[in-house]
Amino acid sequence: GADIINLSLGGPISTQAEAAWMRTLRQKDILLVAAAGNSGDRNNLKEYPASYGDVLSVGAVDSNSNIAAYSTYNSQVDIVGPGTATISLGTSAYTYMQRSGTSMAAPHISGVAALLKSQFPSKSMDDIWDAMILSARDFGACGKDGVFGHGLVDSLAAAAYLENGSMATEMSDCVEVQISITTDDWGEETTFLIKNTVGDKEIVYRGGPYENGRRETYLSTVLIPDGCYEFSLLDRYGDGWNNADYGTGEA
Repeated sequence: GADIINLSLGGPISTQAEAAWMRTLRQKDILLVAAAGNSGDRNNLKEYPASYGDVLSVGAVDSNSNIAAYSTYNSQVDIVGPGTATISLGTSAYTYMQRSGTSMAAPHISGVAALLKSQFPSKSMDDIWDAMILSARDFGACGKDGVFGHGLVDSLAAAAYLENGSMATEMSDCVEVQISITTDDWGEETTFLIKNTVGDKEIVYRGGPYENGRRETYLSTVLIPDGCYEFSLLDRYGDGWNNADYGTGEA
């Protein structure tokens, strides 16, 4: 039977039956790898099956290891892989095309898992899972975060982990930053970005969206490397958050 199942698909609906089936497959020593979703720059819906605890959830980066703007972010994202402008099979015979999405990133993770299993056949698929996330190259915020997960997959580092337990080097000189966001009635429109101020101004961390109709204050605590950053507060609808009818937000 299969050792690895790649799921380049997803949707916003979860069911107990589907979650139970994912658990059953994992208990049968099958690694489930799924695309986290492509709504990071829109409503950022949590998608399934990627967001089930027994499925490895995969986000996407570009060729410079920057997180893709579309890559869905949440607490279930485990790891990221190449997903922007990757070469994929075309829709007609004997053709190739460039495609972007977490559905392109997930097969890279599945491919690394297959390579590791071929080299370490006695290891369980949970061992392969642990090897990939614990050896991943940390990007963005320090440690696991909802944008990059544990980081970018590294096949050589994962093999070294299975060989001798070598883990990835964690970022140093990290500082704790607290971000307080108070939303108006339309929290689902509100997100924030933390970007580097140099180079490509790549995304280090992102937060939101939030719930509608609550006028709630949300506190995010983030560990990021010591340095200078650009903070952006975004309103997806474009009408701001200081409105007499909808409430006044603040950061």
